[in-house]
Amino acid sequence: MLKETSKKVHSVEEKLQWFRQAKKGTPISEITQKFNISRKTYYKWYKRFVLDGKEGLSNLPPIPKRKNRKISPENIILVFKVKEETGFGPRKLSSFLFENYLLKISPSYIFIILKKPKPVLTDSSTKYLHPADYVTQYRKDANLDLIINRLPL
Repeated sequence: MLKETSKKVHSVEEKLQWFRQAKKGTPISEITQKFNISRKTYYKWYKRFVLDGKEGLSNLPPIPKRKNRKISPENIILVFKVKEETGFGPRKLSSFLFENYLLKISPSYIFIILKKPKPVLTDSSTKYLHPADYVTQYRKDANLDLIINRLPL
């Protein structure tokens, strides 16, 4: 059976009560026992109260555990360029990019980038095209030589 983990949400007024009692001289250990909170929780909220006042006592949304993994199109192209030049795998690519370009990308994310089709620069944006899509992109051109010369292979 799974254990339920639910955190009690304390109101701003309840938190202010903790601090009023501490100001009266009540030991922190008694306050934490009376309100069934940990010392860590008490001091976390006390620190927020000291720094931000009463506004700091409102419950904030949790900080996301994962960072957004957006990489600029120029850096994605750089990953493909360095991969072609060196032939390195994701792990070596990651350390090479950091050492030479001060670009920190995890090996697992480099692996994800390399699984996607190579990006092609269009007018002012970068979009991914599968090699089969290159032909349909240039289907309007009547000259087959023109189409073949435009393929970035």
